[in-house]
Amino acid sequence: MSNILWLDYESRSECNLTTKGAYNYAAHPSTKVICAAYAFDDEPVLLWWADEPFPKRVADYFFSGGQIRCHNEEFDRLITWYVVCPDYNVSEPILERWYCTAVQAAANGLPRSLEDVGRAVDSQLKKDHRGAYLIRQLCIPPFSEDPTLLQE
Repeated sequence: MSNILWLDYESRSECNLTTKGAYNYAAHPSTKVICAAYAFDDEPVLLWWADEPFPKRVADYFFSGGQIRCHNEEFDRLITWYVVCPDYNVSEPILERWYCTAVQAAANGLPRSLEDVGRAVDSQLKKDHRGAYLIRQLCIPPFSEDPTLLQE
């Protein structure tokens, strides 16, 4: 069995995440998941789209697996609890299984932002700035419904 699930959601909502906070955003009735990137241990990253059945391996891991690691874990945990679990009939992972890599970075004297921590450790992996544009188009009202943006 895998020891770590790496998880990152992209979502959209009529609720303003910046002004209302992660809890209000996740609990808002308009909040929906667009997709999730996930990987187990050191396996390749997989992409799940919200119009597909929820991945069985992830659902099984939620029920009986190990640690769930996310950068800014609070957001992904709340999206899991308030959107994914009810919308896809998945068991809620308990609080103690979640681990925040942003907090780990800060505890080690590094920036909390994923882009900045990558720069600070001189990572070869760089943030794709096209992603910020796509987030603005797909996740912040007014939402673009252009299906070609999802292909990017």
